Amino acid sequence: MKGIQINKDNIVKITQYVDDTTVFVQDIQSVHNLFNLLREFESCSGLRINQTKSELLWLGSLHNRKDSVLNLRISDDAIYALGIYFSYNEEMATKKNFFDKLIPLKKLLNIWSSRDINIR
Repeated sequence: MKGIQINKDNIVKITQYVDDTTVFVQDIQSVHNLFNLLREFESCSGLRINQTKSELLWLGSLHNRKDSVLNLRISDDAIYALGIYFSYNEEMATKKNFFDKLIPLKKLLNIWSSRDINIR
């Protein structure tokens, strides 16, 4: 499986936390290879991926594609994975990942100022 090059020294393929897995692959063949590997894992362990909860988000130059691979659901909105929203819309992702979390955090820490009251 070919992962996504983040910078010259780092490639990301998979992130996991408990039972939540996010996979970043570079091409369609890598998606097929991933699901072949998951089928092999299922046959050995009896554990199976819940494909109805799986989503696909085309990135980069492919972000306008509407076709699916292996009947995976294509997401038109942001995908929420491991506490982070992934989206084509950078402004919306910044709002959801930072600003929408800032107000509850300020409330929790009780560090409100008068100008914060009008932030929504």
